[in-house]
Amino acid sequence: MADTKCRHEWSIINVRNGFLVTEGCMATGERANFFTLEDNPHKDTYVVDGNLWRYLGNSQAVKFDLQCKKCGTVLKLNKTQAMAMVIECTDECRAAVYDQGLDPDTTWVYTAMCTEVEHKNGECVPNEETRALTDYFNGRIKSRGKKVIFVPCILLGGIDRCQAEIIADVGLKDID
Repeated sequence: MADTKCRHEWSIINVRNGFLVTEGCMATGERANFFTLEDNPHKDTYVVDGNLWRYLGNSQAVKFDLQCKKCGTVLKLNKTQAMAMVIECTDECRAAVYDQGLDPDTTWVYTAMCTEVEHKNGECVPNEETRALTDYFNGRIKSRGKKVIFVPCILLGGIDRCQAEIIADVGLKDID
C-alpha cells in the first residue's frame, strides 16, 4: 500500500514484455484478457465450468510496477494487464468525461486494461493504479501544458467500440 504522507515520485521497476491475450467463450459470448510472458501465446481451445473458451487475438504489451524514489513504496500494478492510448472516444464512452474542457492537442487519454472485458462484476483497475500511472507519465513530459490522464477500462464504451492502441513499451509512444 502506498505511503499517504509522501508525494510519490514514481519510477518503473519489474518490466515485463509480453502479450495481452483475449479469449472468448463460444457459448456465452463473454471475453477475458490476460497478460502472458510466453513468446507464442497459446491458442488452445479449452472448457472451464462448461464454457468453451477460444483464443481471439493478442497484442504485444508491457507490464511493470512502480516504486517511489523518495520513500521506497512499491506499487504492484496487479490489476493492470496492459495499457492503451485512446485514439478517439465514442458517444457512450465515459472516459471522455475526463477529457471535457481539456485541449485534445495537449491532453492524452490512456486506459489501464484489466482482465474483465465486459466488467460484469463491476471491478476494474483501482484508482490507486490509474492515479500512479498518471503521475508517473506526467512527470516525464517535458513540453509545457501537455498531460496524460489514465482511466480504468470500465469507463470505455466497450473495448470493442474503443479506438485505442495497446502500448508495447514503457515509452508510451515517446511522450515529450
